[in-house]
Amino acid sequence: GESVNDDNLVEGEAEAQISHFLSSLSLLYEKVKDLISLCINLINQIIAIYHKGSKYFEDFDKNISLEQPIMYIAKILSFFNLIDLIVEQNENLTSHWKLYRYLLSKCKDSYTQFGFQDANEYKSLEKKINKFNNSIMSGNLLESCIKNINESTGILGDDGSFIKSFEIVEYKNYLFEIINKK
Repeated sequence: GESVNDDNLVEGEAEAQISHFLSSLSLLYEKVKDLISLCINLINQIIAIYHKGSKYFEDFDKNISLEQPIMYIAKILSFFNLIDLIVEQNENLTSHWKLYRYLLSKCKDSYTQFGFQDANEYKSLEKKINKFNNSIMSGNLLESCIKNINESTGILGDDGSFIKSFEIVEYKNYLFEIINKK
């Protein structure tokens, strides 16, 4: 990966860098949640308009273009895949992250010695760290997002069966390739 040798770091500097990075992770986490909601909304709208199994299919004009919503879904899933690649290919980021989580877990019983005012402040940070660890920093963001979308809409299917029903070959193939990367 694109890693820089971290032998020159002063003790505790890696953890300090991660702690400064937490606000960015928080923003990214909120964007990921918003994008998942957007994907679910787009898919539900597509189902209502175009899916042959939908009761609305016959009522709508057959010339409705699904090109744009499918492209948006593909771009969102590509973004999630990019986040996974960044995490997977940045050895320093992942090693510093693991060290930060380890050191945070050591603070649990004596949190006041580490600058936490009370147990709630520590627990709040621990909860955020667990959210980030299970999503953005997991390296499996794309897979978990697809699972979330599928559980919410029930339509993607593990084999991409919903996507296969579309006639827009270029976007269908692009989206199907992204889903199969999980």
